[in-house]
Amino acid sequence: MARPARPIDLKLLEDLARIQCTDGEMAAILGFTREGFHKRKQRDPELVRIIEKGKDEGQSSLRRLQWKNAMGGNTTMQIWLGKQYLGQRDMHSAELTGAKGEPLIPAHIVTGMDDATRILLRDLRGRLPRATSAEMPALAALPSPDPAESDT
Repeated sequence: MARPARPIDLKLLEDLARIQCTDGEMAAILGFTREGFHKRKQRDPELVRIIEKGKDEGQSSLRRLQWKNAMGGNTTMQIWLGKQYLGQRDMHSAELTGAKGEPLIPAHIVTGMDDATRILLRDLRGRLPRATSAEMPALAALPSPDPAESDT
């Protein structure tokens, strides 16, 4: 004869799920091993339903508090919610330079290129936005565009 199932405090289980406890945490608090708790959930679908209900209610409560904070003027929460639900994101810019502000492509490498590569780089530099070498130090290493050498 199988031994009787250990009783589980269903209210406590729901409360644990509401604060988003993991199965391992719920098992430990309820006095089960992880494996024993997992097996018990497989045998008793009501436990699974209670856990899902608790987790859903907890997430809903958390969302409600986040919205309340955002509507109350919490700028950090407004930004976070905007990123989560409105697809907003931070804009990052990057300056491409080598170590200590040196050009990304050192001049000695550029001058050691074959003619086809040099022409390609000239073409590329001619297509870049009108940035000065001071604004983009990496431009200083590129050969100046020479319309006479362009094959277009």
